[in-house]
Amino acid sequence: MNSPNERERDAAEPAAPEGAPPGFEQFFRTYPDSVFLFDREGRFVAVNPAAASYFSTVPEAIAGRHMRDLFPPEIAAPQLGAVMRVFETGEALTAAEAPSRTGQGARWFNTTLMPIKNARGEVVHVMGVARDITERIVLQEERAQRMSREADARKLETSGRLAGRVAHDFNNLLTVILGYARMLLTQVPEDLCGQVAQIQRAAERAAEMTANLLTFSRRQVLDRKAIDLNALLDDMIGVLATLLGDKVRIEFRPCASPACILADTGQIEQIVLNLAFNARDAMPEGGTITIRTERVSLDEKAARRLADLAPGPHVVLTFADTGRGMDAATQQHLFEPFFTTKAEGCGTGLGLATVYAAVKQHHGHVAVASTPGKGTTFTVYLPLAATPAPEAPHARPASPSAGGQEKVLVVEDEETVRDLVAVVLRNYGYLPLTAATPEEALALWKEHDGTIDMCITDVLLPGMNGRALAERFQRDRPGFKVLFMSAFADVEVFHKGLMPAGSRFLQKPFSVDALLQELRATLDG
Repeated sequence: MNSPNERERDAAEPAAPEGAPPGFEQFFRTYPDSVFLFDREGRFVAVNPAAASYFSTVPEAIAGRHMRDLFPPEIAAPQLGAVMRVFETGEALTAAEAPSRTGQGARWFNTTLMPIKNARGEVVHVMGVARDITERIVLQEERAQRMSREADARKLETSGRLAGRVAHDFNNLLTVILGYARMLLTQVPEDLCGQVAQIQRAAERAAEMTANLLTFSRRQVLDRKAIDLNALLDDMIGVLATLLGDKVRIEFRPCASPACILADTGQIEQIVLNLAFNARDAMPEGGTITIRTERVSLDEKAARRLADLAPGPHVVLTFADTGRGMDAATQQHLFEPFFTTKAEGCGTGLGLATVYAAVKQHHGHVAVASTPGKGTTFTVYLPLAATPAPEAPHARPASPSAGGQEKVLVVEDEETVRDLVAVVLRNYGYLPLTAATPEEALALWKEHDGTIDMCITDVLLPGMNGRALAERFQRDRPGFKVLFMSAFADVEVFHKGLMPAGSRFLQKPFSVDALLQELRATLDG
């Protein structure tokens, strides 16, 4: 008499069907992939333990059941059709790689179906062998997603370089417009001051746009410090409520622990504002914006899936709105500069491009999930930092000096900027000398031997950069004062040797007051 264990084994090991090759029983029992037998009705005659394990059951619980009992119609129908074709043709068939729903969730299988024939050549059963290829499919999908992200990143990087070049040229022009507008305000009749002020305001607005372009091109210099994102958001909620209007309701749900990040406060505020404005514009009839923070820890696999973030603890910021949502085609272009779904003249298309670039500059990742008619959620991942120390009180900036009498060498290859700086210096009592190239500057240096008090130079000059020029001056006169300026607020300026650490720097476009203040601070420093 067989023992209970032997009886269970016998139930799991069917007798070899008619036409089966020798050794079928052992193969059926020990083969690591799923093996099953079908009859002409599409019922399972038997399955091996490996197949039964996917349904979290034993083989005898599946025997006798129809394929439609175990799978939804969209999966059962093509599988049943493939089995019937083998019965009809008597030829083996390798089914297409396809997903299947099991007790372990959705899995992918590569299935081969083989006829089992009797002595008369009739197909009496169909045997299937299914290999689980889920891991390979997941890796392929991850690789495809990574390649797609890399292609998108290259496209955005190219756009960023173009944006940076455009911003550089505009900043030079805006320096001139802002400078002369500021001087005109002190010279024109009072009834014209309003019109000049409009010019100044328009130029300031254009300067904000070029700042966004610099952010997108990742050419903004970041002032990183440890900040608590929860505290920053809490401070901004009141301002956001005012800016977004009465029709928009804001829900803020911070995590219980400090959400500390190493970041530039201004850029994080810009990210929050741009996401808030985007959500408001998606809800013209009003709605709710839900802002959440949480702390998560990403393992290597999760970090790789999120555009190659560094593994470890992160702060997650989410902005969810109840607006109209967007389709997949729109989402593909969402972070490109100048892309907008608004009517002409109603937006610059830089808001989300700026968000993307600022997040990347902070070594983070931003993702979007949206369905038409069901709202949109933006998710931002930023590396977690140590708890911030209390901030020291900010020193009050010095007021611009009324002027001076020093001799100042101005080296700038853009003629309009060079002339503006000279006019401002002359109006405030300084004695400017101007040069368009390093060669001209060195000639003036030699001509005015020992009498030049300081130099204002652009960082990037034809033939020789500003640092090299300054070092030539300082070899002759150690301690000679130099103020650098540039339309690029580029991290390369500071970190790639184009300007010595600790140098004074004037970002274009600059105001007359900023120019005078930096000039005086350099001379007196």
